[in-house]
Amino acid sequence: LVASDGVSLAATWYPGHDSHRRSLIFLSALASPQRYLRHAAGWLQQRGWGVLTFDYRGIGASEPTTRRGARVSLLEWATHDMAAAIDWIRREIHPRFLAAVGHSIGGQILAFCPAHRHLDAVVHVSVCSGDIRFWKGSDKVLLGIVYYVYPAVARTFGYLPGARLGLATSIPRDVFLQWCRWGREGVYTDERGMSLEHLYASLTGPVLCYSFTDDARYAPLAAVMHLHRSFTNASVEYRHVRPSQYGLDRIGHFGFFKPRCGEAMWEEMVRWLDTRNPALTATR
Repeated sequence: LVASDGVSLAATWYPGHDSHRRSLIFLSALASPQRYLRHAAGWLQQRGWGVLTFDYRGIGASEPTTRRGARVSLLEWATHDMAAAIDWIRREIHPRFLAAVGHSIGGQILAFCPAHRHLDAVVHVSVCSGDIRFWKGSDKVLLGIVYYVYPAVARTFGYLPGARLGLATSIPRDVFLQWCRWGREGVYTDERGMSLEHLYASLTGPVLCYSFTDDARYAPLAAVMHLHRSFTNASVEYRHVRPSQYGLDRIGHFGFFKPRCGEAMWEEMVRWLDTRNPALTATR
């Protein structure tokens, strides 16, 4: 993909046989290269969906050769990278129904992308406010270390070194600093400190919101509910899942995208999306 400012992004297109009728874009989590989405994307492709995954600038295969000092912001992920994905699939595929699945930060910042108006439906997976006030106990202590100590590491290296911290990829310095600031202050703001939270009201379509009882470290239910109350003009349907409902011991923050956890929920998600697809409901 090539964003409007000329930045190239690594992406993968899964051409399902029904792509022109229904397609979907995955919007990944913070330190998460697109490869973790391959199982869900392949499953959807087998069922006819066209699926696009991509790496935000500075992440995964879109990571620059020289990371130190690379200036990348979360708002660029939304206004340029997400927009590039939506524009590409509309231009090249022309699907009659276009959905997005936002995971974690992917759902948090979608409303900041003006191109979201072209989406017919959105699925959120572990999408919540990063406001530290919604965490408790040891999870709050660990998040506090990330928000208050790790920024010094990012400033020292020019990026947050993922390999040294057990992450799947490094995170660009300004992306990480902005994310930490949002979490400490409890308000989504731009680089000038102006609130962006009014933009959540611009999302007007249906939203299916998945959260999990065993994901308190990354997406506690209180934080999930707090963020989604900002989607005042969207129709939000909540599914707070207990792993045992699907015969599982654990789902956590990434389990939705793993075959052993996800297939039952993927089937459920597809049924929900299909009922919002006029091209399909008209034939029933």
